[in-house]
Amino acid sequence: MKTNSEHPISHASSLEFHTLAKLSSKNLLAEVDFRRTVANLKLTKDKKSSMGQFLTPAPVAELMAGMFDKLDSEITLLDAGAGIGSLSAAFVARVCQHQKYTSKLRVVAYEIDPS
Repeated sequence: MKTNSEHPISHASSLEFHTLAKLSSKNLLAEVDFRRTVANLKLTKDKKSSMGQFLTPAPVAELMAGMFDKLDSEITLLDAGAGIGSLSAAFVARVCQHQKYTSKLRVVAYEIDPS
Protein backbone atom coordinates (compact mmCIF):
# COMPACT_ATOMS: atom_id res chain seq x y z
CA MET A 1 0.00 0.00 0.00
CA LYS A 2 1.13 3.46 -0.81
CA THR A 3 1.52 5.87 2.09
CA ASN A 4 1.56 9.61 1.99
CA SER A 5 4.64 11.18 3.61
CA GLU A 6 2.42 13.79 5.23
CA HIS A 7 0.10 11.13 6.63
CA PRO A 8 2.05 7.93 7.39
CA ILE A 9 -1.15 5.92 7.87
CA SER A 10 -2.11 3.85 4.87
CA HIS A 11 -5.51 4.25 3.23
CA ALA A 12 -6.55 0.84 4.57
CA SER A 13 -5.55 1.75 8.13
CA SER A 14 -7.39 5.05 7.86
CA LEU A 15 -10.44 3.22 6.58
CA GLU A 16 -10.23 0.78 9.49
CA PHE A 17 -10.04 3.66 11.98
CA HIS A 18 -13.10 5.35 10.50
CA THR A 19 -14.98 2.04 10.53
CA LEU A 20 -14.04 1.51 14.19
CA ALA A 21 -15.01 5.08 15.02
CA LYS A 22 -18.42 4.57 13.42
CA LEU A 23 -18.98 1.29 15.28
CA SER A 24 -17.88 2.81 18.59
CA SER A 25 -19.99 5.90 18.12
CA LYS A 26 -23.05 3.81 17.26
CA ASN A 27 -22.44 1.78 20.42
CA LEU A 28 -22.11 4.99 22.43
CA LEU A 29 -25.39 6.33 21.04
CA ALA A 30 -27.14 3.00 21.61
CA GLU A 31 -25.95 2.91 25.22
CA VAL A 32 -27.02 6.50 25.90
CA ASP A 33 -30.39 5.89 24.23
CA PHE A 34 -30.92 2.79 26.36
CA ARG A 35 -30.16 4.81 29.51
CA ARG A 36 -32.52 7.54 28.25
CA THR A 37 -35.32 5.00 27.93
CA VAL A 38 -34.71 3.68 31.45
CA ALA A 39 -34.55 7.20 32.90
CA ASN A 40 -37.72 8.17 31.05
CA LEU A 41 -39.57 5.25 32.67
CA LYS A 42 -38.50 6.42 36.13
CA LEU A 43 -39.64 10.02 35.69
CA THR A 44 -43.20 11.10 36.32
CA LYS A 45 -44.99 13.35 33.85
CA ASP A 46 -45.28 16.04 36.52
CA LYS A 47 -41.53 16.06 37.19
CA LYS A 48 -40.68 16.10 33.46
CA SER A 49 -43.13 18.96 32.95
CA SER A 50 -41.99 21.03 35.94
CA MET A 51 -38.30 20.68 35.00
CA GLY A 52 -38.84 21.01 31.26
CA GLN A 53 -37.25 17.62 30.63
CA PHE A 54 -37.47 16.10 27.18
CA LEU A 55 -34.73 13.42 27.09
CA THR A 56 -33.83 13.59 23.42
CA PRO A 57 -34.08 10.31 21.46
CA ALA A 58 -30.95 9.21 19.54
CA PRO A 59 -32.33 9.92 16.03
CA VAL A 60 -33.23 13.51 17.03
CA ALA A 61 -29.84 13.97 18.72
CA GLU A 62 -28.08 12.70 15.58
CA LEU A 63 -30.11 15.09 13.42
CA MET A 64 -29.21 18.04 15.65
CA ALA A 65 -25.51 17.08 15.80
CA GLY A 66 -25.53 16.88 12.00
CA MET A 67 -26.50 20.55 11.82
CA PHE A 68 -22.96 21.63 12.71
CA ASP A 69 -21.50 22.73 9.38
CA LYS A 70 -17.94 23.36 10.46
CA LEU A 71 -15.87 21.19 12.79
CA ASP A 72 -12.56 22.77 13.77
CA SER A 73 -9.42 21.13 15.10
CA GLU A 74 -10.37 22.37 18.59
CA ILE A 75 -14.00 22.39 19.69
CA THR A 76 -15.79 23.43 22.88
CA LEU A 77 -19.44 22.41 23.14
CA LEU A 78 -21.84 23.71 25.79
CA ASP A 79 -24.70 21.32 26.54
CA ALA A 80 -26.97 23.21 28.94
CA GLY A 81 -29.66 20.94 30.32
CA ALA A 82 -27.67 17.88 29.29
CA GLY A 83 -30.05 15.34 30.77
CA ILE A 84 -28.78 11.84 30.04
CA GLY A 85 -26.26 13.17 27.52
CA SER A 86 -27.93 12.31 24.21
CA LEU A 87 -26.95 15.51 22.42
CA SER A 88 -23.37 15.40 23.72
CA ALA A 89 -23.01 11.74 22.73
CA ALA A 90 -24.39 12.41 19.24
CA PHE A 91 -21.99 15.32 18.79
CA VAL A 92 -19.01 13.27 19.97
CA ALA A 93 -20.05 10.53 17.53
CA ARG A 94 -20.24 13.11 14.73
CA VAL A 95 -16.74 14.37 15.52
CA CYS A 96 -15.41 10.79 15.56
CA GLN A 97 -16.96 10.04 12.18
CA HIS A 98 -15.85 13.29 10.53
CA GLN A 99 -13.04 13.10 7.99
CA LYS A 100 -11.28 16.18 9.37
CA TYR A 101 -9.06 15.57 12.39
CA THR A 102 -10.13 17.18 15.68
CA SER A 103 -7.28 17.35 18.18
CA LYS A 104 -9.26 18.68 21.14
CA LEU A 105 -12.90 18.30 22.07
CA ARG A 106 -14.18 19.80 25.30
CA VAL A 107 -17.79 19.25 26.36
CA VAL A 108 -19.22 21.35 29.19
CA ALA A 109 -22.49 19.81 30.31
CA TYR A 110 -24.93 21.10 32.91
CA GLU A 111 -27.84 19.24 34.45
CA ILE A 112 -29.76 20.10 37.63
CA ASP A 113 -31.58 16.76 38.04
CA PRO A 114 -29.25 14.31 39.83
CA SER A 115 -31.24 11.30 38.62
